[in-house]
Amino acid sequence: MGLEVRGNPLALPVVMVSLAACVVAFALALCAVARTRRQAFAYERITTLVWVMFGGALVPTELMAQWLGWVARATPVYWAGRGFREAILNGGGVAAVLPCAGALCAFAVLFTALAAWRFKGEAVKQHWD
Repeated sequence: MGLEVRGNPLALPVVMVSLAACVVAFALALCAVARTRRQAFAYERITTLVWVMFGGALVPTELMAQWLGWVARATPVYWAGRGFREAILNGGGVAAVLPCAGALCAFAVLFTALAAWRFKGEAVKQHWD
C-alpha cells in the first residue's frame, strides 16, 4: 500500500498493542454495564462518536479551542492518533510513543476497573431486546 513508517518499526506495535488492550477493556466494561446487546451497541456508538469528535480524528486538536485540547486528552482516540502519528509520520522511536501507550494502558486499567466494579455474575443478560 506504500505506507512508509519513518520511525522505529518497533514503535508501531507498541501503540497497536496498547490500543488493542484499551479496546478490549472498553468492550469488557460495556458488557458489564449494559443489560442487552442493543444497549451495549448504543453505548458504544455514542461513546465512540464523542471520542472521535473531541479526540482529534475529524479535526486536528491544534485547530480546536484551547479548552477542547484538554477534553481531547481525556479520550483514547487522542492518544492513539498521537502515537500513530509519532511512529509513522514524525519518525519517533519507542521512547517517543511510550507516553501515548501509557495513556492507552491507563484507559485500559480504568475500563477494567469499571467492568470489575459493575460486573455481577448472577445478573441475567438479554440477548437482543
